[in-house]
Amino acid sequence: NILQTIYFEGSNFEAKGLRIKCPVPVTCAASLQGKATNMEIDMPDASTLSVSVSQKPGKILLDGNLAGHWKYDPAAKMISVQVPQGRHDLVIN
Repeated sequence: NILQTIYFEGSNFEAKGLRIKCPVPVTCAASLQGKATNMEIDMPDASTLSVSVSQKPGKILLDGNLAGHWKYDPAAKMISVQVPQGRHDLVIN
């Protein structure tokens, strides 16, 4: 089975090939739709969120706008994106 929707609270999540890491505990709901990952994140403090991806994304949207501060680590197959404090929508595609 392919993981399609998750909800978690904490700083690390890993299941069915999806990894999410953050230095601060977050509340996160994520859905996987094809190659896109759609997330709702509640950050207690501004921090860097890392998410596993199968390949370098073409774009990352934060609250509907292109995210300006993100990095891709090809060895780890992870993106890292700066997310401000508060509730945000993140789309990785």
